[in-house]
Formats: sequence, structure tokens, C-alpha cells
Amino acid sequence: MTYIFYDFETSGRSARFDQILQAGFIVYDSALREKKKLNIRSRINSDVIPSINALKVNRLKMSDLLCEDLSSYQMTLKIYNFLNQFSKSFYIGYNSINFDEEFLRQLFWEHFIFPYLTNTNGNNRGDVLNFVTMVHAFDNKKIKVTKNEYGKLTFRLEKLAEANNFDSSNSHEAIADVEVTMQLMCLLKNKRDDLFRIFFSNSSSRNVEEKIHQNDLFTLHNYLFNNHKIYLVKKLIKHPSYKNQFIGFDMKYDVKELVKLSEPELREEYKKKSFFRKIKLNKQPSILDKSYALKFKPYS
Repeated sequence: MTYIFYDFETSGRSARFDQILQAGFIVYDSALREKKKLNIRSRINSDVIPSINALKVNRLKMSDLLCEDLSSYQMTLKIYNFLNQFSKSFYIGYNSINFDEEFLRQLFWEHFIFPYLTNTNGNNRGDVLNFVTMVHAFDNKKIKVTKNEYGKLTFRLEKLAEANNFDSSNSHEAIADVEVTMQLMCLLKNKRDDLFRIFFSNSSSRNVEEKIHQNDLFTLHNYLFNNHKIYLVKKLIKHPSYKNQFIGFDMKYDVKELVKLSEPELREEYKKKSFFRKIKLNKQPSILDKSYALKFKPYS
């Protein structure tokens, strides 16, 4: 298994309208020994207006962005040729499934390159943010997490690096964030290899669907709005419209009362509460054995 860690610095948050300005990739072998590295930048396109906040965060200067040697097209070809050397790889980033991967797919699509490189041809992808929050939810002594100025837990990569004694002096430099992501994953893998195996198996939508079919009840973990959400879920059906979604029933609700309701009454009741949990199979959902949820109220 080849591991490919990656990170991007961008002109903003929208993959459709913003641009990758800096890209970092490090390839590791199965023993997590470094094999190859790519650290690359491009000029900003003339039709892209960068976000002031984005430039403030990634500390890129407009004077530099206007003078980079490579165009976005040239950078795209170099990235594609670099990644095309590897097959059956595990692509890993931090908050990558909802951010970096969307930028990579958009970049390839705009330049007429097949965009789904990270999850086809034997490749899988994982988001270390999912791994970190899962470990913290079920064994918070294994990872140090600080709070922000509002007293909320923060899982920002640079804050985790500081709290767990990683060098974060070059945070928001793409290649530096790649190195921190790898160190963070290795730290947690060594402490909770059982949860790493779950994280790894959840990286394949096929594996996730098989888990759901094989287990009548299972644990679903999400981290939303600065809170861990742990559910005991009963499998129901594949989504009738979206093939990459599954619908489960949240077992904290009393089924005996619900089945007594007529359809109009059930519709009214559903406006007040959501009994169902939608699981996006291709977003690496955190699916675990039912025993994890059974340790938490109200399921315990």
C-alpha cells in the first residue's frame, strides 16, 4: 500500500470559483517511509479574485502570485504526471474530502483530465479529521485538543500540532501541513490501531455499505457544530434517489409509539424531529460496531 498525503493552499473556499495556488504531496511506502515529494506553486489566473482572508491565512503575497513561473495549466500537468506514477494508493489529507479533494477534482475537470483519481482504479481516500474526531469521541485521552476563544473544542490542524508538540511554525504552508497530517495520523495509529483499522475500512464506500448490510445495528459518529454526535442506528434502506446514500433509523426514538400514528400524524411528527440518519457512503462516514454507541446515553 502506498500512502499519498496532500494539502492545498487556495485563493478562497469555493472549488468552483477559486484556484489552487500551492500544492504539496508526499508519497510514503507501506512502512510510512518517504518515497517522493512534490511541492509546487502556480500563478494566479487573471479571472480569479483571491479572498483577503485566504491570503491572510496562507500568508501568500499577491506580488509573488503574479510572478510564479508556472501557470495553473502547467501546474495541473505536473500534479497529474506525478500522481499517475502510483496506483492502488491511499490518498490522505486533513479536511480533504470536503475541501482539498473538491479542488483537485475541479482542477482536473477544468483541464480535461479524469477528475476521480483518488477513489478509482484501486485507490481509496481518507480524511484524518474524521480519524482525529473519532479517536477523541471514544478515547479522548489519546489526543490533546485545545479550546478556542469561545470555549469550544478546535480541531484546526495547527492547533492540534501545537497541543501535541509537532512543529507548526510553517502551518498553512502546503508541504508543512502535509507533514503534520502524517505525524498526527501516525501518532493516533500507534495509540489506537483498532480505530485506525476502522478508519481505513471506512475509506471505501463498498466496505461501508457491506458493514451496514452485515450489521442490523451499528454506531454512526459525526462531529458537527463543535459537538460529537454518536448514534445507534438501525439499517433501513438505500436512498431511493441517491445511490451513494443509505438511510438508517435513530434508535433513541420509541418505535412502539410511532407505528401507532397515521400517515398524516407521522408527517406532522416528522416536522418536529428527524428519526432518520442519512449516511453518505462516499464521504468516509465513521461507521463502527454497535458496542461503541451502547456506552453512551440514551442508548446505554
